[in-house]
Amino acid sequence: MISIQLKRFSKFITVGLVTFLFSTLSLYLFTDFAGFPYMLSALFAAVLALFMNYFLNNKWSFADRRNHRHFIPILSLLIYESLEHLTYFALLYLLTDVIGLYYLASSVLIIVARTPIKYVFCYFIVWKENSGGYIGSDSHEERRGDNREAALKVR
Repeated sequence: MISIQLKRFSKFITVGLVTFLFSTLSLYLFTDFAGFPYMLSALFAAVLALFMNYFLNNKWSFADRRNHRHFIPILSLLIYESLEHLTYFALLYLLTDVIGLYYLASSVLIIVARTPIKYVFCYFIVWKENSGGYIGSDSHEERRGDNREAALKVR
């Protein structure tokens, strides 16, 4: 069980790193090449990164809990990410302007500290296990199909 969780967490970290790089590149491209103000670029980059993060984790990190009904999981992740970003900006200000850490060091420290919390949220909320199978998973759909077939055979 621990090795499964460690593999899943490693995949989650990898997806996070890829998403971080994608988000940073998107921010740069939207700002320096497309000419958008950096705050608007940051919003675009964050939204793109949210969807990229969700779909990569859905396909790879949480493949055994894969969800094919995306609205509720993405909505829950969006709400979490929104609250997380508010916390991030508050902590960034505190660590950088009040305590005096370099802003990039503050950012990395916050991201590293929040990663386990985000993983727990994703594990228990976004890709939670359902008693009848995983919500929207292939096994859940197959089980439902098997029940229909069994009911037809009984009749």
